[in-house]
Amino acid sequence: MVHHGFYSSFEAMVEPIQAAVFSQLARGFRNVILTGHSLGGALATIMAVYIQKRNPRATVSCRAFGMPRLGNPAWADYVDATLGTDAQHLNNFIDVVPQLPSRNFGYQQSSNEIWIADDHGKEYRACAGQENKVGQE
Repeated sequence: MVHHGFYSSFEAMVEPIQAAVFSQLARGFRNVILTGHSLGGALATIMAVYIQKRNPRATVSCRAFGMPRLGNPAWADYVDATLGTDAQHLNNFIDVVPQLPSRNFGYQQSSNEIWIADDHGKEYRACAGQENKVGQE
């Protein structure tokens, strides 16, 4: 399950992006990198999964910044299984967006978080697994 609002936004943009990316894949390119911040990070992650599933010979990577939770644990597992370590999300310790929607409503982040642990951007932590407690130690 993916959040309805995020999926609706994805549906509104998928056709032109799909056409552009698939035309380049047809020309022989194999590496696709998607990135975005906040809602853009959410949409980049959904698009990365979509492209990878439809083009298994491509190498699709996603780097999302300040991305909200996109869906339930099954979706987080699906992102992990589809993209593996090629999907990362970078989150600042003071940013509330990655904590939304709430886990109390069944939402969960996928793996491969890189946590910016200070307000100067000098300390980073690569977190293993989903929904790390690194900032709550």
